Amino acid sequence: MGKIPEDKRGALEEVLSQDPRPAYHEDETRKYGMEFAGFDIIFHVKEKVLYVDEIKKGNLTTKSKLL
Repeated sequence: MGKIPEDKRGALEEVLSQDPRPAYHEDETRKYGMEFAGFDIIFHVKEKVLYVDEIKKGNLTTKSKLL
């Protein structure tokens, strides 16, 4: 989370705590991505715990179908 500006971290934690995956997805091997404050957030969920795999500057919308 160190790459996210300090004033945005609380909001990101709140979004992630809501499990932003589509409701019909429960595949523990799948990685998901979302944009937040100009960053791409890549994550997976295993045993109901969300893990952030990668945070990078970018624009995920052009490649979101690859995840």
